[in-house]
Amino acid sequence: MRFLVACIAAAIAVHLTGCGFDLASLEDYPNSESVYLGTFNTPVPPTVTNLTASGSAFGDSSTCYLKFDATLATVNSITLNSFTPTSAATFNSEANGSAEARWWKPTNTPTTTYYASTTFHPTFSSGNAYMSHDTATNTTYLYWFGWD
Repeated sequence: MRFLVACIAAAIAVHLTGCGFDLASLEDYPNSESVYLGTFNTPVPPTVTNLTASGSAFGDSSTCYLKFDATLATVNSITLNSFTPTSAATFNSEANGSAEARWWKPTNTPTTTYYASTTFHPTFSSGNAYMSHDTATNTTYLYWFGWD
């Protein structure tokens, strides 16, 4: 009987947590500033304003969404010029389709340029990132995910 109870308990645990998934290992970044720090390895500079960000990490992977205002020169500086132009369609399918944050609403205007990177994945060995920047408003949306 104990064996049967143990088997049922194990099956319930696997069902609730997924195979090998430890809910306690899922960590959300506590605030926008910590997402920025985790993304750029530096505190938010005065040239970046109106920051909103969210992100989570699980084991050896992380996903982050950031929205902030900055000039394109500032954006290129903090991203180390690691992005190349891409299409709005690519940005929308790769970044917008993944959005979990309610505030994540990148606009598609004539002054918006879209970027992608396979080398921007802070502290991870692999990953992808997608960014949009509107030169009329200086609003930047950045989505990245990385894994080891």
